[in-house]
Amino acid sequence: MELFKEAVDYLETQHIPVEAVDGTGPDPLEDDVFPEEDVFSPLQTDSMDLPDTPVLRTLEEMLVRRLMVLRKVLDSEKIYLNELETLLMPMKALKATAGTSQPVLSSQQVRTVFYQVPELRDLHRDFYTCLRDRLGPLGPQIHPETDPGQGPGKEQGQMNFHLTVGDLFLKIVSQIGVYRGFIDNYESAVEIVRRCTQTDKRFRILAESMMFYNGSDKSKTEYTFEALLYKPLDRVTKTTLVLHDLLKHTPQTHGDHPVLLEALRLSQSFLSGVNEGSQCKQEVTLSRGMRRQLMRDGFVVDVCEGGRNLCHLFLYTDLLLCTKLKGGAQGKQAQYRFCWYLPLAGLKLRWGPEMERTTDTHQRIHTMRAKMYVLRHELRQIMKPVPLKSLAARTSERGRKKMEHLELMFLTQSPFLPWNYTAPAARATLW
Repeated sequence: MELFKEAVDYLETQHIPVEAVDGTGPDPLEDDVFPEEDVFSPLQTDSMDLPDTPVLRTLEEMLVRRLMVLRKVLDSEKIYLNELETLLMPMKALKATAGTSQPVLSSQQVRTVFYQVPELRDLHRDFYTCLRDRLGPLGPQIHPETDPGQGPGKEQGQMNFHLTVGDLFLKIVSQIGVYRGFIDNYESAVEIVRRCTQTDKRFRILAESMMFYNGSDKSKTEYTFEALLYKPLDRVTKTTLVLHDLLKHTPQTHGDHPVLLEALRLSQSFLSGVNEGSQCKQEVTLSRGMRRQLMRDGFVVDVCEGGRNLCHLFLYTDLLLCTKLKGGAQGKQAQYRFCWYLPLAGLKLRWGPEMERTTDTHQRIHTMRAKMYVLRHELRQIMKPVPLKSLAARTSERGRKKMEHLELMFLTQSPFLPWNYTAPAARATLW
């Protein structure tokens, strides 16, 4: 995998001068073909920073962080249970009105909207109760970053090491098939909610003001009906991430390690089965992410069997999306063509050795830079005031298209910093 900056930044990193510094003037081909004020470049991209390489930690530090992850899972489960309870609150009333002369929803619509939600609530309530009981004897959470020197005592450290929760995660993942029915029914449920929200004022008031009251501080959180229906989809995609994070902080000598590995395998297998299903199921993880955020995007070059293709990567909070720019017809805006996407869980990225340019590649890049230099100056001359404005406009447009084509070729051939990625159920690829 090859990441690159803008063309000017790349030329500078390769020690190719882009501006005169001694007053004698550079070779005309060394002139900056991508100045900041240049209006002809359609490609703008920022650099992509990679996280620092993780350092090795002691067994005690891993166990403390493992406990912190488990407590965060417990807190998250409590919130999720409250959200499911809030979603189920109007079910009884809607069922009661279904048999009246003026029902809000019919009996069939009620069954569709709340399909598998009670089963999901029971599944996670059992998991939450068991996990809470396992963590209860360990006392309050310790933060070694904020409480230096207080780390876990020897006795508590031994308790942390002998604490096993893998069976709980394996149990809930083994029953994750309950989510499949919910996912298959999700589109139908959302369609009913949206339609009734628009046509029935009674349902609209209900759907737009569902409250959850926190018992401790008496605060309240407001949801919409559709937002609550999305919560199980959000949860099932996070299961793999939680298991991956927990495994990272579980020593290989710990009894939970092989059990968590099996739970992670089952979770990834289920998620892959969902993603490879119908378009409706693909939307579950690709376009239904109400909390999903775009973190970074940029251009890369896909190296496959000696060929090079310019791709556009979009990094989201939970997945990596790859697209290719598909040229549109004349007068129409260009569009992106979907290539693939991968969950970040299990995705591995590695820098490879820098690739050496061949003589032919050097010559090709030099020729492209020469053409870009000449074309850029021609465009500047065309844009000067001339009598035949319409002819100048047509010539300028043709020149711009040529410049865009040359820039794409230049950016495709320039990068030589390989980046390999591997992911479950995906072949190793060089970028």
